[in-house]
Amino acid sequence: MTFRSVTYFSRGDRQIPLPDPELVFTSLARRWNTFSPDGASFRSVTIEALLASILLSEPRIESGQVDQGRAIRVGFLGKARFGLARAAGQDLERVFATLAVFADTAGIGAQTTHGLGWVSVELGAEPGAPRDASRVGVLEGSERRNRVHHPRATDGSQRATHLPRSEGNRGEK
Repeated sequence: MTFRSVTYFSRGDRQIPLPDPELVFTSLARRWNTFSPDGASFRSVTIEALLASILLSEPRIESGQVDQGRAIRVGFLGKARFGLARAAGQDLERVFATLAVFADTAGIGAQTTHGLGWVSVELGAEPGAPRDASRVGVLEGSERRNRVHHPRATDGSQRATHLPRSEGNRGEK
């Protein structure tokens, strides 16, 4: 997951400027459940099981701040890799993948409507990455994601959205 704009989490009067897996995926689950149609929300027991299984590895982040006039927000930018413990089953893999892909649209953390918490996501293990006690991502091998770019960033860069292969999307360019 690449954090492209300053990202932070708010707990009361505190700003938490770290990519804590529980905060990241709780933020996503809350947004998903708020905006999903009836019957598509995740049960709290499912989210609790997911949060108990998510691992953070290879955080490559740096501090960042945004001056919003009345307040300065301190957060982080950079990359972080999230994965699931090997004991997590396929149901949790699907929830993990769904929320991770949703992050591309919803953003993460506080003040996403003000441009903070903008992320791009790519699921799957990096080619040749060693397997350890966790699965990093949920898609491997031939299940590579296709990238579709659309302009959304104000800095002129392109934001990536990832689409799974299907009948209508076979990866042709």
